[in-house]
Amino acid sequence: MSFDVGVGQYYETDSIIHRLDPRTKIFFILSYMVSIFVAKEVLSFALLTVVFVLTFVLSKIPLRVIFKGLKPVLIIIFLTAIINMFLTKPEDPNIEPLFALNIIPEKWTLSLYVEGLINAGILALRIVLLILETSIFLSYA
Repeated sequence: MSFDVGVGQYYETDSIIHRLDPRTKIFFILSYMVSIFVAKEVLSFALLTVVFVLTFVLSKIPLRVIFKGLKPVLIIIFLTAIINMFLTKPEDPNIEPLFALNIIPEKWTLSLYVEGLINAGILALRIVLLILETSIFLSYA
Protein backbone atom coordinates (compact mmCIF):
# COMPACT_ATOMS: atom_id res chain seq x y z
CA MET A 1 0.00 0.00 0.00
CA SER A 2 1.43 3.37 -1.01
CA PHE A 3 0.50 6.72 0.49
CA ASP A 4 1.11 9.95 -1.40
CA VAL A 5 1.66 12.26 1.56
CA GLY A 6 4.04 15.21 1.32
CA VAL A 7 4.26 16.46 4.91
CA GLY A 8 7.36 15.21 6.66
CA GLN A 9 8.83 13.39 3.67
CA TYR A 10 12.47 14.14 3.06
CA TYR A 11 13.29 16.18 -0.03
CA GLU A 12 16.98 16.44 -0.83
CA THR A 13 18.20 19.86 -1.88
CA ASP A 14 20.82 22.36 -0.81
CA SER A 15 19.24 25.51 0.55
CA ILE A 16 19.49 27.93 3.44
CA ILE A 17 16.51 26.31 5.15
CA HIS A 18 17.99 22.84 4.61
CA ARG A 19 21.11 23.87 6.54
CA LEU A 20 19.24 25.43 9.49
CA ASP A 21 19.58 23.90 12.93
CA PRO A 22 16.52 21.73 13.78
CA ARG A 23 15.83 23.83 16.89
CA THR A 24 15.65 26.94 14.71
CA LYS A 25 13.17 25.22 12.42
CA ILE A 26 10.98 24.16 15.36
CA PHE A 27 11.11 27.67 16.81
CA PHE A 28 10.14 29.17 13.45
CA ILE A 29 7.25 26.74 12.96
CA LEU A 30 5.91 27.42 16.47
CA SER A 31 6.24 31.19 15.98
CA TYR A 32 4.47 30.95 12.62
CA MET A 33 1.66 28.86 14.16
CA VAL A 34 1.09 31.41 16.91
CA SER A 35 1.20 34.26 14.38
CA ILE A 36 -1.39 32.55 12.17
CA PHE A 37 -3.90 32.14 14.98
CA VAL A 38 -3.30 35.62 16.42
CA ALA A 39 -3.66 37.38 13.05
CA LYS A 40 -6.92 39.24 12.53
CA GLU A 41 -6.19 41.98 9.98
CA VAL A 42 -5.74 41.68 6.23
CA LEU A 43 -2.23 43.13 6.55
CA SER A 44 -1.31 40.34 9.01
CA PHE A 45 -2.43 37.66 6.57
CA ALA A 46 -0.60 39.40 3.73
CA LEU A 47 2.58 39.40 5.83
CA LEU A 48 2.13 35.71 6.70
CA THR A 49 1.68 34.94 3.00
CA VAL A 50 4.83 36.90 2.13
CA VAL A 51 6.74 34.92 4.78
CA PHE A 52 5.47 31.69 3.23
CA VAL A 53 6.49 32.79 -0.29
CA LEU A 54 9.92 33.85 0.97
CA THR A 55 10.56 30.54 2.75
CA PHE A 56 9.26 28.68 -0.31
CA VAL A 57 11.72 30.49 -2.58
CA LEU A 58 14.59 29.97 -0.13
CA SER A 59 13.76 26.27 0.29
CA LYS A 60 14.23 25.38 -3.41
CA ILE A 61 11.46 22.77 -3.11
CA PRO A 62 9.14 22.37 -6.12
CA LEU A 63 5.62 23.68 -5.56
CA ARG A 64 4.07 20.29 -6.35
CA VAL A 65 6.02 18.71 -3.47
CA ILE A 66 4.80 21.35 -1.03
CA PHE A 67 1.18 21.09 -2.18
CA LYS A 68 1.29 17.32 -1.65
CA GLY A 69 0.95 18.11 2.04
CA LEU A 70 -2.49 19.63 1.42
CA LYS A 71 -4.00 16.61 -0.30
CA PRO A 72 -4.85 14.58 2.81
CA VAL A 73 -6.60 17.48 4.56
CA LEU A 74 -8.40 19.20 1.67
CA ILE A 75 -11.71 17.54 2.52
CA ILE A 76 -11.36 18.56 6.17
CA ILE A 77 -10.60 22.16 5.18
CA PHE A 78 -13.57 22.19 2.82
CA LEU A 79 -16.03 20.71 5.33
CA THR A 80 -14.80 22.99 8.12
CA ALA A 81 -15.23 26.04 5.89
CA ILE A 82 -18.76 24.98 4.88
CA ILE A 83 -19.80 24.40 8.49
CA ASN A 84 -18.25 27.70 9.56
CA MET A 85 -20.05 29.56 6.74
CA PHE A 86 -23.48 28.46 7.89
CA LEU A 87 -22.97 28.58 11.66
CA THR A 88 -21.56 32.11 11.88
CA LYS A 89 -24.19 34.70 12.69
CA PRO A 90 -23.69 38.48 12.65
CA GLU A 91 -23.67 40.47 15.88
CA ASP A 92 -26.43 42.73 14.56
CA PRO A 93 -29.68 40.70 14.32
CA ASN A 94 -31.10 43.19 11.79
CA ILE A 95 -28.68 42.12 9.05
CA GLU A 96 -30.38 40.11 6.34
CA PRO A 97 -28.77 36.82 5.25
CA LEU A 98 -27.44 36.31 1.73
CA PHE A 99 -29.23 32.97 1.67
CA ALA A 100 -31.77 31.37 4.00
CA LEU A 101 -33.45 27.99 3.89
CA ASN A 102 -36.13 26.99 6.39
CA ILE A 103 -35.35 23.41 7.30
CA ILE A 104 -37.95 23.26 10.08
CA PRO A 105 -40.23 26.32 9.86
CA GLU A 106 -40.00 28.61 12.90
CA LYS A 107 -37.41 26.33 14.54
CA TRP A 108 -34.32 25.90 12.42
CA THR A 109 -33.15 27.98 9.48
CA LEU A 110 -29.95 27.48 7.53
CA SER A 111 -28.61 31.00 6.87
CA LEU A 112 -25.55 32.34 5.09
CA TYR A 113 -24.20 35.75 6.05
CA VAL A 114 -21.24 37.79 4.78
CA GLU A 115 -19.56 37.29 8.17
CA GLY A 116 -19.80 33.54 7.68
CA LEU A 117 -18.11 33.74 4.30
CA ILE A 118 -15.32 35.91 5.70
CA ASN A 119 -14.78 33.66 8.74
CA ALA A 120 -14.75 30.53 6.56
CA GLY A 121 -12.20 32.10 4.22
CA ILE A 122 -9.96 33.17 7.10
CA LEU A 123 -10.16 29.74 8.69
CA ALA A 124 -9.29 27.99 5.42
CA LEU A 125 -6.41 30.42 4.79
CA ARG A 126 -5.03 29.80 8.28
CA ILE A 127 -5.08 26.04 7.85
CA VAL A 128 -3.60 26.15 4.33
CA LEU A 129 -0.77 28.51 5.34
CA LEU A 130 -0.02 26.42 8.40
CA ILE A 131 0.19 23.18 6.44
CA LEU A 132 2.21 24.65 3.57
CA GLU A 133 4.73 26.40 5.82
CA THR A 134 5.08 23.35 8.05
CA SER A 135 5.61 21.09 5.05
CA ILE A 136 8.52 23.28 3.92
CA PHE A 137 10.31 22.95 7.26
CA LEU A 138 9.49 19.27 7.72
CA SER A 139 10.74 18.30 4.27
CA TYR A 140 14.27 18.28 5.62
CA ALA A 141 15.87 15.84 7.99
